[in-house]
Amino acid sequence: MENWHLWIITAVIFGIIEMLTPGFVVLCFALGAVLAALAAGLGFSLTVQVAGFAVGTFIAFLSIRPIVMRWLEDNDSAQPTNIDRLIGMTALVLQVTDEYSGLVSVGGEEWSARAIDGQSYKKGERVRVVRIDGNKVLVQGMEA
Repeated sequence: MENWHLWIITAVIFGIIEMLTPGFVVLCFALGAVLAALAAGLGFSLTVQVAGFAVGTFIAFLSIRPIVMRWLEDNDSAQPTNIDRLIGMTALVLQVTDEYSGLVSVGGEEWSARAIDGQSYKKGERVRVVRIDGNKVLVQGMEA
């Protein structure tokens, strides 16, 4: 087996490891291994191959990784979760809800609740979900 085969195998292994880890750090090593494989394929010595690996990794880390990370941040759509969709919805009070405790129905589901406006809401009243705090919805009156 020739050296360039070993460098390609190394690059593939780094690529697999990259898929299992975040951050695009290991990808830089894979790109360095590809550069070393190119040097080996052109017949350069092992010293030049290792230097190519080091230089390729360093250049990839300084140039490609920031570009990829910036692209990922720009394309982060930040989709709201199922819980986030509750914010702004109207809730029906199932048990008296005040600043300490309560129970409401939002979207057909029962939630522990607290009033954030210092009011107390009776069973059957309608309130609006303002925030989610752990497993509780924080509500306020509809007129607020």
